Amino acid sequence: MDRIKNIIDIIKENKEISDFKLIKKKTSSKELFLIRDAIDMDRSVETDDVSVTIYADTEEDGKKFRGDSSFNTAPSDSDEEIARKVALAYERAKFIKNKHFPLAEGTELVDEKAYVDELETIKKVKEIVYKDYGTKSKINSCEIFVNNIEENLVNSRGCDCKSKKSEIIVESIADACGEAGSIEVYRMFTFSKLNEKEFEENIYEELKEAEDRAMSKPAEPIEAVDVIITGLDVPAFFNFYNYQASGSTHYMKLNKLKLNEEAHKGAKGDLVNITLKPEIEGSVHNSKYDSDGVKLKETQIFKDGKMINVAAGQRFASYMGIEATGNLVNIEVAPGSMSIDEMRKTRHLEIKSFSSFQADASIGIFGGEFRLAKYFDGKETKIINNGAFSANIMEKGLDMYFSKEMIHIDNYYGPKYILIKDVNIG
Repeated sequence: MDRIKNIIDIIKENKEISDFKLIKKKTSSKELFLIRDAIDMDRSVETDDVSVTIYADTEEDGKKFRGDSSFNTAPSDSDEEIARKVALAYERAKFIKNKHFPLAEGTELVDEKAYVDELETIKKVKEIVYKDYGTKSKINSCEIFVNNIEENLVNSRGCDCKSKKSEIIVESIADACGEAGSIEVYRMFTFSKLNEKEFEENIYEELKEAEDRAMSKPAEPIEAVDVIITGLDVPAFFNFYNYQASGSTHYMKLNKLKLNEEAHKGAKGDLVNITLKPEIEGSVHNSKYDSDGVKLKETQIFKDGKMINVAAGQRFASYMGIEATGNLVNIEVAPGSMSIDEMRKTRHLEIKSFSSFQADASIGIFGGEFRLAKYFDGKETKIINNGAFSANIMEKGLDMYFSKEMIHIDNYYGPKYILIKDVNIG
């Protein structure tokens, strides 16, 4: 018997259950583990799981509430075990008192993309990772995962969405030795299909970071310097704007910016233009629908620095009385007015990597300790480490600039560099 139908039949035996949602996910995976360029282990993995969400409606003092609880089932679970999990999930859901919201209804979508060839992709990834890039650093170890995924989402309100997609995950460690000691740099890359040129640039930048960190020197305080944020840390910077335009943020009144309000009034730098998309090239998050079965709708949230739309999934859209856009994950930011060469002309600090870039989307504070940066004092460039700064996006957004050069990182496509004016480095 079809697993989804069987689970639904078991759920329907409990007449008190208000609604349900099932997501069946079948994954075929090829995995390769390497030490230096020697194979340590390779394996194939097949999984076939169903995630079940049970909804329970309650009422108190004339107010309606809806709670939910989820669990996973494996192919080996008996009908009795599934029934036990369903009953337990329902009991848990009854204690959750969220304002009532309807489930998505009647969405029927098929989103089937061609699978990548697992073995051929692993072969190409390995070749790129261990290619000679002319650096003094080397790749210490690497793990490669290529997953082909088939999914089916159904709910009690007529949603039936099917998808097929691929995801490639690469984890690598580069190492180097120098005046600063022995250095290791860890990176994880995710994409839906292999862009060889883009991936070569990623690996080269990882190796170059390890090489430069090994020869870097501790930073000294620097006053009022232009800071260039680069590469992998750029997407987190734009999370502030995404958060401010989120339906959940607005409903809970946590937003600092209002709809149809300019983010940075009187700004003389570049203005943000941000669009949330169902798909961007290479993202593993590409989909026609979200995890609630809502058809995703491309939504521009900022235009010329002004918030023009709020993006909301099914629950918070129903609370706010607006159309659900679905929970959009992919973010595209329009290019800015400056090239990286123009940004580098004057005195600046170009931060190549942070220990952990901190960007508090709720209040706009961003910064952190950096592991590697290049400081140009107007005459010469020094490679430094272990400096730090903290700034507020509401203030610095009045005079910031985005690069013309663009980069794809997971669910982000946008400027590769951001220039922030007059920052103090500690």
